[in-house]
Amino acid sequence: FFTLSIKNATQSPSQWETLENYLYSFECKSIIKLYYDCNPIQKGFAEFLKNAKNLSFLSLKACLFEDAPFLFDFANALSINQSICSLSIRGEK
Repeated sequence: FFTLSIKNATQSPSQWETLENYLYSFECKSIIKLYYDCNPIQKGFAEFLKNAKNLSFLSLKACLFEDAPFLFDFANALSINQSICSLSIRGEK
């Protein structure tokens, strides 16, 4: 198990799209802590959360939600994930 920090990732729009597509099918069993601060959150991230069975800590400080209707999917994914014990969400920097 490991901690992954990808805070403030600098990627082109096409690289974010590639990540978004990857997250739809990524089944994460090894990440226990994820720092995703200051990055865009899209629908694929919700799918990732549903499959992150051992994720116990999630930090989403100053994240940008790309699509307001997606907030429902994100909230649903959080409710499905039973392993997250600590969640840190804060608005813009």
